[in-house]
Amino acid sequence: MSKVKKGNSNFAPMKTRMKFLALTLVVFLLPCVAMAGMGGGPLPPPPCGGPFPPCPVPLDGGTVFLALAGAAFGIKKIYKNIQTPD
Repeated sequence: MSKVKKGNSNFAPMKTRMKFLALTLVVFLLPCVAMAGMGGGPLPPPPCGGPFPPCPVPLDGGTVFLALAGAAFGIKKIYKNIQTPD
């Protein structure tokens, strides 16, 4: 039988890990909580609107094709309604 050493030497690595974990949490969480508590203050005004001229709306290809398809479908529906008597 092997002899078991008395004392808490078996718990020393666990204490070191717990201290390291606690220090890591404090180092990473404390600044996050502090920054969240400070707030950002008022937001700057938008670059368009207000005293500025209105922003030009960019029309990419997808938006143009969607509008054209909707217009073509609407014209087709109107044309069919005119052609078929009720």
